Amino acid sequence: ALASTGIHPLDLAVWLMGCPPLLSAEGQAHSRFTGLGPQPPDLEAIRDEYETDDLVSGYVRFADGLTLTTESSWMAPEPVQGNGVEVWGTKGYASIGPLRLLSWGDGDYVDRTEEIAPGLAGSFKDTDVRLQRELMHFIDCVLGREEPLIVPREMWTVQAILEGLYGGRRDYDPANVPAFARG
Repeated sequence: ALASTGIHPLDLAVWLMGCPPLLSAEGQAHSRFTGLGPQPPDLEAIRDEYETDDLVSGYVRFADGLTLTTESSWMAPEPVQGNGVEVWGTKGYASIGPLRLLSWGDGDYVDRTEEIAPGLAGSFKDTDVRLQRELMHFIDCVLGREEPLIVPREMWTVQAILEGLYGGRRDYDPANVPAFARG
């Protein structure tokens, strides 16, 4: 559930947080689909071949008191499916799916989405244009014309989080990050 679909919002959340030093990750993976009662036809069709987790949840701690929680289920009902990311901080709140940017003002949250990202909220969806831009950026990186948006440290951090969530718990020493993932 997390390694196939939940990895994308997890990666985005780590990137939005600025990839702080990882301290620990713990979680649980559940595989309960085969024991459930009757399901919609599309799920019933795969029940006999099903051999993986269907729900992963976890808690991640970073340096400077930053934390992250994650949940991922590939069999969520369509009305609640989504790969949303929410970031809560001392200066406000941001969400992606839908895009929303809030900050404190006069003792309450003030929606600043249009002020910060005019016209972007309504178009913040997976589209062929966005996917084409990502592909062109990847090609430009391979050809050495651009630097990747995601760096090795971020990739290592997300992989380490996956290992912790699937492994029950892992603690990390920020001073012992592999050489390729430093910087």
